[in-house]
Amino acid sequence: MNREQISVSQLSALMCMFIISSSTLLIPTFLAAQAKQDAWIAVGAGITAACLLVPLYTKLSGAYPRMTLVEYSEAILGRLPGKAVGLLFLAYLLIITSGLLRQLGEMITTLTLPQTPIQAIHAVMVLLLVFSVRRGLETVGRASEIFLPWVLLFIICFLLLLSPEIHLRNLLPIMEHGLPPIVKGSITQIGIPYLDLVIFLMIIPHLRHPEKSGRAFRFAMLSGGGIVLLFTLFAILVLGASTTERSVYPLFQMAQKVNIGNFIQRIEVLVGGLWFISLFFKITVCLYACALCASQLFGLRGYREITYPLGLMIWVLAMVIAPSSVYFMNFVQEIWTISTLPYGLLLPLLLLAVHTFKQRSIRKKRL
Repeated sequence: MNREQISVSQLSALMCMFIISSSTLLIPTFLAAQAKQDAWIAVGAGITAACLLVPLYTKLSGAYPRMTLVEYSEAILGRLPGKAVGLLFLAYLLIITSGLLRQLGEMITTLTLPQTPIQAIHAVMVLLLVFSVRRGLETVGRASEIFLPWVLLFIICFLLLLSPEIHLRNLLPIMEHGLPPIVKGSITQIGIPYLDLVIFLMIIPHLRHPEKSGRAFRFAMLSGGGIVLLFTLFAILVLGASTTERSVYPLFQMAQKVNIGNFIQRIEVLVGGLWFISLFFKITVCLYACALCASQLFGLRGYREITYPLGLMIWVLAMVIAPSSVYFMNFVQEIWTISTLPYGLLLPLLLLAVHTFKQRSIRKKRL
C-alpha cells in the first residue's frame, strides 16, 4: 500500500480545525460554570499547561518517524502487550468519534432541524464522513488547508462585529473565588481538546517531513488555543458569566447580538456553518485514525476496506453512548478529561519511558 503524505501546513490546518471545533462551542459554557468570570484565565492556564504535551508527542513520534502509535506500541512493549494497547486505543477512538457525531447531531436537531430524527442526521453524516475518509488523508489535508484561512477570517470579522456589545464590567471582580476554580477549569480545558491531540500520532508518519511535526503542534496550540481564548473572553464580555453558564450554545447566543445598522444581523447560520465545517474535519480525522488503527491492528491490506463497518458502528454508538443530551454534556464536562488522561498523557509517557530504558540498556551492553 502506498503511503499517503501531507505537508506541514496541511497537518497544521487539520490540528487547528481539530482544536477550534468542539472547543469553541463547549469550553465557554463549561468554564463559566467552573470559574465564572475568570473562565478566560482558566483557558490561558490550560493552553500554557497543554504546551508541555508538544515535546512529549514530538519526541515519541521522532523516535519512530515512519510508524504509528499502534505500530511502535508493539515495537516497544512487545507483540501481546502492544496489541492490548492497540485495542484500548481503538476503543478510545470509537468512543470519541461516536461522541463527536452525537454532539453534531444534537446541535443540528436543537438549532435547525428540531422535527428531524437525530438518527437520520447521523446516517447522512456517517455517509459523508466515510466518503471523505475513503478519498484519503491527502485530500482531507488539502481541503483543510483551503478552508482554514476563510474560517480564521470569518472568526476575526465575527469578533469585530461583536465589539460594540462588549461590557468590561463583566470581567469583575477578577479571581473572586481564588485559584481552585481556575485550576479546575484549566484541567477541563486540557482535556478538551489538547489530550485528544494524541490521535495525531496516527497521522504524523504520513508527514513528508516528520521531524517538523513540532512546528504543526505549536501552530495549532497557539492559533487554535488563541481562538478558544478569544471566544471564551468575548462570551464573558458580551453575555456575562451567568448567562454563558446557563447557555447551551453561547456561540449562537453571541451571534444573535450582532446588529450593525439594522443591516448585518442574525448571522447564526454563518456561525453554525463555521462550526459545522471545523467539527466535520475533526470527526473525519478521528474516523481516519480509527480505520487506520483497526487495519494495522488486525493486519488488513488497507484502511478503506473497514470504513463502512466502522461507520455503521459509530452510528449505533452515537445513539447508545448517552441516554440524553443533558447526560452527554455532563459526561463531557465532568468525566471526559479523566477518561482521556490515560490515552493522551499516561500512554505516551509509558511508551517513551520504556523506549528510553531500552535504548540505555542497549548502549550499556555495547560499552
